[in-house]
Amino acid sequence: MLHSSFRHSDTAGGYGGEEFVAILPETDISAASAKLEQLREMVANTSIELGPNKQEVGVTISAGLACFPEDADKAMQLFAIADVVLIDLQLAGPAWLLDQVFSDPDLN
Repeated sequence: MLHSSFRHSDTAGGYGGEEFVAILPETDISAASAKLEQLREMVANTSIELGPNKQEVGVTISAGLACFPEDADKAMQLFAIADVVLIDLQLAGPAWLLDQVFSDPDLN
C-alpha cells in the first residue's frame, strides 16, 4: 500500500520500528500534505484481520512533515523536525495530519 501510493520518483520505506519515511522530490509542503492525507484515508478505510477468530480491526496513521529547504537543509534536521511534528500530533490524538510547516530554531 505504501509503495503504490507514491510516484516512481518518490522513495518510501520502513524507518525504525513502526515508522515509515517518504521522500517526495520536487514536492512542496501543500502537495506532500495532500498526498499524506490520501494515504491516511486509504489506511483508515482498510481493515485487517487478527487472531484465530479473524477479528477485523481498523488502522490509523499520523504523519509529521518537514520540507527541504524551508525547514532544514540537512537530512537529519528534516527527520528531527518531522519527528517533533509527529510527537505533537500524537499528543493531539490519533489520525491527525499536521498541514503546516513546523520550524524549531534549535533544530536548524
